[in-house]
Amino acid sequence: MDIDEDDDVTAKAYANISAQLEQFTSPQLGKPVHVPQGRASPASPAARFYEMDAMDWWTQEMKEGGESTTGTNKRTARIADGGGVMDVDDDDDDDNPVTPVKTPATRRKGRTSILERAETPVMSNSSQKEKRDPRLPFSLGLSSSSRQLVIEDDDDDNEDVPMPPVQTPFKPAAGALTLQQRSSPFRSTFSGSPAVLATSSYHVFKRHHDTLYNFVKAKRSLDHRMGLEQQAQALGAPGGSTAITALSSSSLASQETRAEVDWLNSLASIGFSTENFEEGNCWILLARLRRLGQSALIWDNDSVSASQHTAAQTVYLQQLASQVEKTPHELIQELTGSSTVPLVLRRKYQLLLWMEECLDQVVLPAPRPVSSVFGKSNATTIPDLMAEISTTLQNNPKQDKALLDASLSLIMAGKMEDALELTRSHGQSWRAASWSGGEPHGYNAVTDEDTKTVRLETIGNPNRALWKRQMWKAGRHQMATSASTTASFSSDPNSSPEGAAICSLLANDTSACLQNPCFQKSWFSSLYALWFGVWGRMEDELLHWHNDHRRNSAADSLPYPGTEFAKHETEQLLMTSGLVGMSEAQVVQQLQSSSSAQSWGVSKLQACMAAFMVGKSGILNFCQGETASLPADLTTETAVQNLRFLTHLLLYLDSLQVGITPITLHGISAIKNELVFKYVQYMASRPDLWQLLTVYISFMPEHQILEFFPTILAKMHDEGDRQEILDQIQELFPELEIHLLRKVVRLSIRKPAALEQNTSEEDERECHSIGWLLQKESHLGDALICANILLRGFFLDHEDDKMEVAMLFVQDYLPGDLVDKAGTTRPQQDTISEEEYTRQVENAVTEHYAILEYLKAYQSFNKWKDMLASASATTGRASPEVNMARLNPTEKSIAEQHRVKEFVRNKRESCRVVVQNAEQARKVLKKVLTHPGGWLALDEQANGPEDVKRQRELETIRSRYLVLAVQWYHSLCEETALWLIKSLDESASVGLTRKEILNLLRNEAMSPGHWYQHALDLTVLVADDSYDIYEAFKPQDLQELLSKLAETAISKLMNA
Repeated sequence: MDIDEDDDVTAKAYANISAQLEQFTSPQLGKPVHVPQGRASPASPAARFYEMDAMDWWTQEMKEGGESTTGTNKRTARIADGGGVMDVDDDDDDDNPVTPVKTPATRRKGRTSILERAETPVMSNSSQKEKRDPRLPFSLGLSSSSRQLVIEDDDDDNEDVPMPPVQTPFKPAAGALTLQQRSSPFRSTFSGSPAVLATSSYHVFKRHHDTLYNFVKAKRSLDHRMGLEQQAQALGAPGGSTAITALSSSSLASQETRAEVDWLNSLASIGFSTENFEEGNCWILLARLRRLGQSALIWDNDSVSASQHTAAQTVYLQQLASQVEKTPHELIQELTGSSTVPLVLRRKYQLLLWMEECLDQVVLPAPRPVSSVFGKSNATTIPDLMAEISTTLQNNPKQDKALLDASLSLIMAGKMEDALELTRSHGQSWRAASWSGGEPHGYNAVTDEDTKTVRLETIGNPNRALWKRQMWKAGRHQMATSASTTASFSSDPNSSPEGAAICSLLANDTSACLQNPCFQKSWFSSLYALWFGVWGRMEDELLHWHNDHRRNSAADSLPYPGTEFAKHETEQLLMTSGLVGMSEAQVVQQLQSSSSAQSWGVSKLQACMAAFMVGKSGILNFCQGETASLPADLTTETAVQNLRFLTHLLLYLDSLQVGITPITLHGISAIKNELVFKYVQYMASRPDLWQLLTVYISFMPEHQILEFFPTILAKMHDEGDRQEILDQIQELFPELEIHLLRKVVRLSIRKPAALEQNTSEEDERECHSIGWLLQKESHLGDALICANILLRGFFLDHEDDKMEVAMLFVQDYLPGDLVDKAGTTRPQQDTISEEEYTRQVENAVTEHYAILEYLKAYQSFNKWKDMLASASATTGRASPEVNMARLNPTEKSIAEQHRVKEFVRNKRESCRVVVQNAEQARKVLKKVLTHPGGWLALDEQANGPEDVKRQRELETIRSRYLVLAVQWYHSLCEETALWLIKSLDESASVGLTRKEILNLLRNEAMSPGHWYQHALDLTVLVADDSYDIYEAFKPQDLQELLSKLAETAISKLMNA
């Protein structure tokens, strides 16, 4: 509705407000002001603010407000009630013009004025538009250019420009970097809970592995590039190469920093995804400090370095304070944003930002305003409704407490503007006004779009020193009042511990903060209160020195804005004197000695964060202490989680000792080795994590890799998994590849004394193990050597006949061209000399051929035995006898001849099959017995333990299998002769003698004597020195052979 200025009630209310405004006095309103040269002339808008009295200023604001119009605004309501961010579109009805309300229409009895309700001479410096609470049935709109308050109902009619809370000429800088405008890149204040993964699940281990793998590849690439740069410098011309190399090194160092920060951020993301926020916060701390440099991350905190840091900080602050022409706002901007700031100050500021980023994750939800406030559903314009909402909140202490809790959490998250907006949206403009005076005074250049001119706009609070003292006293007063209140919730809005906590925090009253239950809830909130106080004390000291320089430079002239509070500045510095020059280590120590330290305790991750805050000594002490306290039995998820965190932490710290700009951390490498080994042992106990082992094992010492890794690789049978592991080994530690594979295969080949019950599975595992050495041609020489080792194991098995397994291994597991390709290419980075490697491969080739000959002989002998068993029942038979009584002599003669001829034909065929198989087996066996130099006979000297073992095994095999081959040879000849005797004796059925049938068969090999003679030839073979067969015989075996040969000789004579 429109309010007529001519109306008596309106005029009376207007006069009443004017009278109250005239009673309000500000140190800056109505006073001339000294403006620095070049800043603003007395005619500029910035200076004109200080020439107006309160009434002129208010009148001008009202006039400007009547000329404003509304448009379409899109706002984001950041009210936490369910963890989400809601966008609210306010589409104003352009057809309905806005009717500004210049004064309230009525005043209620007993109501105080807006300015009086602020309870402080320091007004709000906010100029942002009010944001709508998405949970309200309508929005409470506040505009900086209009002095009216409206209610937006669900209908879009009569929508007016909203009125902001109480304003002063002190406006915040547009786009200025403040503690209230920073947010976490990882966590939104009101974001919902992410999907939670079990910390012991495969996916969590996989994500850690992948991030580490990417980091390792990035570091190796940078190291390779650095090596190329150094080679280029060594080969390049002397002139100009130094500058180019320095530039390249600087670029590589930046890339190294980026790679490390990316890895730390990835680890933080994993922590947040599993809702392990402390772990994520710890990695974020490391990432922030690493961006500043390795010196900021590994902070030197010894006594000498501490003195240097303090001196550098003091000198810089004094130099900065001496710049009289700069405004306080510009000083703070340079302190927090300039690259010329000493590292000690930049590090402290980053620690503050990190704490706020962490606290941004725990912002509390805001309460819902009382619905009874909005009883008039048809009302469209209710002047000064905020006071009514505020009164309702104060009558509901529980809701007021929730509002203050939410506001405190926002302030601690570095979001002061959000906290102010929250309180205003709940009718607490007076609170917003009392909290918002901490921004330093300055000017902001604003371009007028109409005149295309630049004017200076005042920002910040020149009364900052007075405001801090008032907040100090208000915090102490509210805390005392809260402590003396017996009720659970007091109706006094100034008696809550939450309100006291906010006041004490903003006033840097760390003593009161640590005694306040709001900060005693957790280690992090107490830490923030202390550190916020340390940083605030430093800002106060800087601005005090700056004001002293301004007061001294002004001499008899008028002071700069805000310089008239020397007493309050000195008083504030005196009250915070305990925070002077307080280091990170002192803050942590004070926090640990506080009275509330026992109640919330300190977790391992909090101890880690504190260690990195303190510096190098704290880091080393933390790593040593936590490593020693790790449990030996990792049965709990917490223990596994701690081990994983410590392992990755130590891997990162150890990586800092190598690279573009290495640093030295004494003792870190030994701790890293211990932790990595424990972590790898745990992963080895879970087969689902075996594929992730290689990256972590690459950080172990070489001797540990060669001892431990093969025990895991020996259990892998899948060819795809093996190839993946080999690719990783080739990339991460290629110099150990061949040594690992040699040991893997040798570990997989069982020893005769360690047979398992399920021999078939064990045999299959052993055969599969050779596959490790069949992936590359350069490994085939070692594959042949290890294949012989396995074959010797089969030969030496005394409990089972493994000849069939050996033949299966050769046929199915070894490539056909293995012997031909073995040794053609040497393994890369092999420590064995070329001569020694060639000798080993040549011996392996000779041995393999000898073994293949024996296996072929074994196969032929068994084939002959099977054939002989089946042939014994199918010897040649004569045709069925015919009735000779009906035949004449001629017919009888023809029938008899036909019968003999058929018998001979059948006999020849049956004997041919037996003799042919016997001859084939005999030749193969004789090839074994007449192997050049003797079968598996060795002449070379042993050059190592493996050679000694090999010679001992070959001697055992010769003594067993060479004797067995002689026995097979004799048995084959003897049994073939006996079979032929039995078969030939069947000739009597056709009226033929053995001699006659042999004449008809016309084949000497079918004569029993032929085979008896082959058997007797063994005497010459065994006694021949060129084959050394007799050396394989034991005396009793040789005696047994001679007895059999004697019997063979007798049999030959008897069957001649």
